[in-house]
Amino acid sequence: MAFEMLVEHAFKSYKQNEFFLSFNGGKDCTVLLDIIIKLLQEHASKGYELNCIYMQPAEPFEEIEEFMKSCQNHYQVRIRTMRGGIKAILEQICDENSNIKACIMGSRRTDPYCDKLQPMQVTREQHS
Repeated sequence: MAFEMLVEHAFKSYKQNEFFLSFNGGKDCTVLLDIIIKLLQEHASKGYELNCIYMQPAEPFEEIEEFMKSCQNHYQVRIRTMRGGIKAILEQICDENSNIKACIMGSRRTDPYCDKLQPMQVTREQHS
């Protein structure tokens, strides 16, 4: 399934408060952000805003921090910064907001633990 189709599916399937982009300022995530912003412009009539989370490492590079600010200004998007590991941050997000149902992660199959990931998959069962 093409990335654009996955994003279109997310826009149709989830409300604004149920969906976010994990954005780390890397090349892959920046390309994803750019594609998503362009697709959002096509969905402007829905008033859809992109929720972004920056999973900040323990020792972030100053250049990445500056680039994050630049992206916020360029794309006119608010990026929430959270510190910690991916799993802990995702659990915190889900615990804070039970509405969250989907997240786009800019992971490559060659990234650690990503070789068996599907384009869309459940990673945490819904709690009642």
